Amino acid sequence: MMRSEILGLAAAAWLIGAAGMAMAADVAMPGDPVTGTFAAPSKEGDPLDHLPPGTRLLTSYGERAIFSPDGSKIAFVEKAYGDAFELDLRTGAIRNLTAHTPNSGILRVHYMKDGSYLLLAPRRIEGSKEETRSAHIELWWMDARAEGQMIPLGLTLFEGIAVSPTTNRIAWSTVSPRIGKLPRGIGGTSSLSTGEVKVSGGVPKIIDVLPLATRNWDECLLEAQDFYDGDRKLSATCYVMTGSKMPGAKPVAESQVYTIDTANGAMTRIPTPIELYAEAEGIFPDGKRTTVECGNDQAKGLDICLLELEPDAPRYTRLTFAQDYGAYRFSNPQVSRDGRKMAFQIGLAAEEAGSGRGILLMDLPAGF
Repeated sequence: MMRSEILGLAAAAWLIGAAGMAMAADVAMPGDPVTGTFAAPSKEGDPLDHLPPGTRLLTSYGERAIFSPDGSKIAFVEKAYGDAFELDLRTGAIRNLTAHTPNSGILRVHYMKDGSYLLLAPRRIEGSKEETRSAHIELWWMDARAEGQMIPLGLTLFEGIAVSPTTNRIAWSTVSPRIGKLPRGIGGTSSLSTGEVKVSGGVPKIIDVLPLATRNWDECLLEAQDFYDGDRKLSATCYVMTGSKMPGAKPVAESQVYTIDTANGAMTRIPTPIELYAEAEGIFPDGKRTTVECGNDQAKGLDICLLELEPDAPRYTRLTFAQDYGAYRFSNPQVSRDGRKMAFQIGLAAEEAGSGRGILLMDLPAGF
C-alpha cells in the first residue's frame, strides 16, 4: 500500500511538511543530466519515503494542481470527474470549490489573473469516461469567490488549455472530427487557437479568437501548455501517433515539446532524447525553461525533468526519481509565478493518464 493511502488526512500531511519548510530553500536541488533511457527500477520501497530535498506531501488525494496568481493557494481536482478543491498553503485549510454548482465532474481547474476560475468538465457523461474525455469536455467559467454557477464558454476542447499569467488570453486545442477515442492515424486535424475571456456584468464570453496552428492526425495532436514572453510565445506538446510523418518521430506513440510563436503560429521543436517520452508541463517565470514529464514509456512510469527552451542542444535534467522504485508517476508539475515552488502529483503507472493520488510541493532554491 502506498504511504499516500495510509496518511489519511490532508491536514496531517501539511503539518508534517511545514516543519521542514524553512530549511528547504538551503538544500541543493537534485539533478541528473538526461542523455538517454532511464535505468530499470532498482530500489525497494515507496518514492514517498525517498522524496527530493525540500519536498513534502500536501494531500493524500488529488491531481492536476495549479498555483493561484499570488502563489498562496493551490487548486486541484480530487479525481477525474470529481470536484475541484483549493488548498491554502498558509493554513493548510482545504475548501471544495464546486460542490455548490451542478456538474458532471471536473477534469481540470485553472486560475485567471483576477482569481476567477476556468474549469474543464463535460456537460454530461457521453458513453464511457474515456469517450467523454476525448470528445465532450467543455470550458466553463466561475467567479473568484466560487459562489456562483459554472457558466459554459461554448468551447469543446481536446486535452488542456494555456492561461496567460498577465492577461485574459487563453489557448486551447480541438480535434476535427470529434470522436470518442484518441485519434489514431489519418483522417482528421488537430488545431490550436487563442482567444480572450471577457467578463461583463458577471457574464463571460470568448472574444478575438485566432486560429494559430493546425496539424493532421498523422503528424501529431496539439496541446497548449503555457504562455510566456509577454504572451508572444506558447509552450506546447504534440502527441505523435504510431506511423507519424513528423520529423524525428520514432515508430511508437510518444510526445514532443514545441514552442509556438503566437503572432504567426510558427512551431519550433525543442529536442529531447528520441527514445524517451517527453510532455511539456509547467513553465518557469523567466520563460527559458519548462518542466517536462519524462520516462522510458509513460505507461510504465514518469518523472519530472527540466528542459531549456532552446532548439539547439538544450540542457535536460532529471529532478525526481519515482521510477527507481517501480511503476510510479511523479507528474503534472506546475511552477509558482515567483519560481520558488513546484507542485506535482504522485500516481501509479497502471492507472489512467493524468490520475493522481496526492499533491506534493517542492521548494526551489533562490536562483534555481
